[in-house]
Order: sequence, then structure tokens, then C-alpha cells
Amino acid sequence: MGILELARKVYNRQKAQRNGHSSTTSLAPVVARAATLPVPTAPETNTVYAINVIDAKSQKSLETWEVCQKREYAKSPPPYQLVTHAAGLSSVLQALDETSRVGLDLETTGLSPQKDQVRLLQLATDRGTFVIDLFSLPDLSTLWEPLAETRLVVHNAAFDLAFLWQLGFRPGKVTDLMILSRLLTAGTREKNTLADLAERELGKSLDKKYQSADWSGVLSPEMLDYAAHDAETTRDLYAPLAAKIKTAKLERIAIIESRAVPAFIWLITSGTPFDADAWSSLATESEEHERSLIERLDEISPSRDGCLSGAGAWNWRSPDEVAAAFAVLGFHLDSTDDAALAGVDHPLAALLREYRSTSQLVKTFGRSYLEFADGGRIYPRWVQLGTDAGRSSCKEPNLQQVPKDIRFRRCFRAPPGRVLIKCDYSQLQLRLAAKIAGDEKMMDAFRSGADLHTLTAQAITGKAEVTKAERQTAKAVNFGLLFGMGAKRLMETAAADYGVHLNHEEASAYRNAFFGTYTGLRRWHRQAGGSSAKESRTILGRRRLFSDKTPFTFRLNSPVQGSEADGAKLAMALLWERRDQCTGAFPVLFVHDEIVIEADADKAESAAEWLKTAMLDGMKNVLDPVPCEVEAKTCQTWGGD
Repeated sequence: MGILELARKVYNRQKAQRNGHSSTTSLAPVVARAATLPVPTAPETNTVYAINVIDAKSQKSLETWEVCQKREYAKSPPPYQLVTHAAGLSSVLQALDETSRVGLDLETTGLSPQKDQVRLLQLATDRGTFVIDLFSLPDLSTLWEPLAETRLVVHNAAFDLAFLWQLGFRPGKVTDLMILSRLLTAGTREKNTLADLAERELGKSLDKKYQSADWSGVLSPEMLDYAAHDAETTRDLYAPLAAKIKTAKLERIAIIESRAVPAFIWLITSGTPFDADAWSSLATESEEHERSLIERLDEISPSRDGCLSGAGAWNWRSPDEVAAAFAVLGFHLDSTDDAALAGVDHPLAALLREYRSTSQLVKTFGRSYLEFADGGRIYPRWVQLGTDAGRSSCKEPNLQQVPKDIRFRRCFRAPPGRVLIKCDYSQLQLRLAAKIAGDEKMMDAFRSGADLHTLTAQAITGKAEVTKAERQTAKAVNFGLLFGMGAKRLMETAAADYGVHLNHEEASAYRNAFFGTYTGLRRWHRQAGGSSAKESRTILGRRRLFSDKTPFTFRLNSPVQGSEADGAKLAMALLWERRDQCTGAFPVLFVHDEIVIEADADKAESAAEWLKTAMLDGMKNVLDPVPCEVEAKTCQTWGGD
């Protein structure tokens, strides 16, 4: 019997004894037997777990470390146990079996779970802290089951558990301290690093000087002590933060966030399918279009004193020069932003808006995206709790901001034999606002299945039958006025985002008609506008703190966007918890009110039903009694084709 198998036997016997399924025979002989078995040497490479393949540079560091390990480790301070051989896992397993809550931390050779390695795994338990060196002991599969059955306390779980995912670990119950702290401090400028939490909650200073150290080489006693101390601090922080969560009445939201942690790690490690060649061609096309727009702008621009007409007379990137150019044409603008230009009736304004849009695409969604391509996928940094309102965010790159233009979304293509299934909530923010405001007319419309945009179009035009253009105007009014726009801003947004051009008189009249129709919304707006409340709450209780300087719009959109996040994260949690119902499917995109999964093509129908059911179930208790609707589509690309 190998030593890892024996260690697993120890754990399973302990588990059976605890559950009353076997005798209470002492485990001492088994543990003693483990200590006598030959200790495997550290492999030069790890063919099982690609994350631990050691390159030439790391191998040289490893050889140096092996020579020094006895000398260095002999100096290690006592508060932790260093585990470098498989025999030591028996003690770890016994500690996990006797511990209900484990503080977990990692030290890694870099920041990428796909490219870098785990050096140390630190576990703070009731029986002390264990520091496990994966360069000596790369196969920790015997720990995965007991770790999944134990409550893990982690700071920034998305980082640590994404690394462990590459080694075969699948998380169970997880509490992320960073998320708990963000729940408590949402709306403030409080920081939420581990050092900040240790100072704020435990009153102790945490030295983070080894955070960016080289963990691929020889580990000094100070580095090992640092690693152990981080795990212990993580575990110690659970009690004070949990107490504050209870006092703040955020327990329900904390449970939602904790249930969603494994789902977001699933999302992070799955990556998003990406056609780099198609994106490169699109980038070239956008660059050429940008150059042609500059030429056309120069051709139709007014003459400038002291400059030859044509190329280079005006700097179209300078707001001051743009304002000066329009002044020559007789338009005196207070602002040159997109909303202001949308209201200017001159071909130069339309062309400049197109140029700016194209230039932004080239800058944000151009060749820089290709740097993130990795074997036909992109692995961005998804942040589960990324905003004060409660929404997620995405970085490096930000896939939540990819334009809805089908040319861009077509570049996110399922691999051969696979499909993408995208599913989004229908008019979710309007439904949530109707419930939060208690607007009976709006809620009745949703309950009866009426089209809200048509209903609003009838209200603002006074017509029983409305045109497609009038419905588009109503759409701009619905979404524009939901969070407190005035008539001027409505004019600008309607033109910029919906292609609807209103004069000030029309915008004011539509605004009055809108609030005359939806009196519950009007009452909600007035209450928020006159409120000095220090916080807002979502339907399920998520909190955002306010100050005297908090904008009126934040008081309106925070409970709506936060409630949206609550239900959508519950949907993600349900996908993870029901993953056995649809094997081979996993999430690849999470864009607020839209979830996209990848699945086998021959399982597309059942995968779509699995996704729709989770999204409906996640949002049901948030929206009830307002009905929830989702729309799903199976396609090859995110663009829908």
C-alpha cells in the first residue's frame, strides 16, 4: 500500500468513526505504519498536473533548495508544521477531520493560474497550522475531499482556489473574507486587503514584505513564518467579520455570495472561447476605418486661421479644438461629449461621433486583446463583488464591455462540437424598479404580459396604436427616466443611445406623461430625492452606505442593480450546485443580466433548459410577485449566429 493511499485510508477511517459507522479502534498503528514507508522524492516534472511542470530555471532553483532544505528548515519557528513528505499528510488529514473551519492561503510563483505554480499551501486548523511545500509534494489529491467537506476561510478566494482548481481541487463551502468586508464597507473608501482587515478587525500589523518575493527558490525561515502567519490571520478574521455581518443584517447576502464563490471560480478557470484570427482581422478593419474617418473629417471641416485647409488643421482628439471648429460653423457648445454632439444638426457632428466611437474601439478593443489569447480562449479576471451596488466586474480584459456590435461578439466562438447558449433576463431592471417602487400600473403590465414599451408609448403620445418609431422613443424614455434623468439629459441620451431626437419641449412633455402614468415611480423618486438615509437596501437586504454627498441617482440605481446582482449570483450558484444535471457544460460569460454557457452540441437542448431553470429559480424570490422572464438562444458565437 502506497503512502498516499494509506493517508487516505486514515482519513476515511476517521470519517467513518465520526459518523458512527465503524469501531473506534485506535489509528495510531496506521499512522505509525505511514511513518515507516519510503518517502517519494520530488519529481523533476509533474506530468499529472500541468500547473506544476518545472521549467529549467525553476529546476535549478529546486536543486539549490534541495541542498539547503535541511539547514533552512531546521531553523523554522515552531507555530507551524512544515510538510515536505507524503508521511506528513496523515497529520494534515487528522487535523482537517477535527476542524470545522480552516484558514487557507497560498504562495505562488506568479499571478496566472494557467501559467504559474503553487509553491506553498497553508492550512490553519484547530490542531495548528500546516505549511505544505508542493515542490517536494506536488500530488495533494488525498486532501481534496476533506478540504471540500470543510468550511474554507480564504481572503480573495478567486485567486487561491483558481490555482488549486488546476491541481484537481473542486471547492465546497467557502467564505471569502474580502467579499465579507466589501459587503460591510460598500459605499465607503475603506480598503479590504488582508493587511487592512488585520489592522481594522484584529488590531495587529501584518507585514506583507514577502508578498512579491520569489517563491520559486530557497525559502527562508522568515518566508515560511510569513506564509503560516497569513493563513492563521485569515482564520482569525472569520469571527469578527461574521459578527459584523450579523449585526448589519447581511447574513442572507453573505450566504448568496458564499454559494456563488465556487461558481465564479468555475467561470474563471473555464475561460471564454476566442477566435484570435477573426479578432485580428477586425482590428485591421477598425484601424483602416479610423484613418479614413480622419481624412473625411479634414475634408469637411471649416478653414482655420493660420493653417492650410485639409489634413492636420484641427486636432480631432482635443475637446477645445473641436469646440473651436464648431464655433466657426456657428455652433457654440458648452460640451463636446457624445450626448452634446448628438444634438448638433451638422454632418461634421455625426462624422466626429463615428470617429470617436471607432477610435475608442481601436484603443480598447483592438490588438491589445490579442495579448490575452491563450490556446483559443481568454482567461479574464472576473471579480465576483466588483461594485458598491453589488454587481460583478471583469478585468484584463473587460469582457462585460465588449460592444454589442455583432462583428465583435462573433469573435467569441464555440470550439468544434460545442455550442454557446446565451440567456438573458427580459427587462429586468424595469421589473425590479416596479417592485421596489410599488408601482401597481407597471407591475400589472408585467403580470398581464403586456409590452411595457408599447404601454409607455401610448401614455406619452396619447395614441391607442403606436408605431415602431414611437415604441423606440418610449424605450428611451423608460430606461432614461428610471434613474432620475431630467429633460435635458433625456434629450442627449435618447439621441446618443437610441437614435431618437427630441427637442426640449418634447422631452419635458414625455417626462411629465411618464411620471403621470407611473405614479409609484414618481413617489419613489421623490422619497429618494428628499431622503437623508445613510444606506439603501436591495430586496434581499444587500446594503450600500451613503454620505451627504451621495448623488440622487445612486439612491435609485443601487437597490435595483444590487437586486439584479443578488438574483443573478443565485443563478450562478444554482448552476454550480446542479452541475451534475448537465455534465460538460460550464459558464463562460457573466454580463449582469446575461449568462452564457458552453456545452456539447448534442446536449444543447437540455443545457438550455438547465440554464433557463437556474436563472428563473435564482431570480424568483427577488422579483415575486412580478413575473420573471428569460430568453435563451443556442448559437456558435456570442453574436448569435
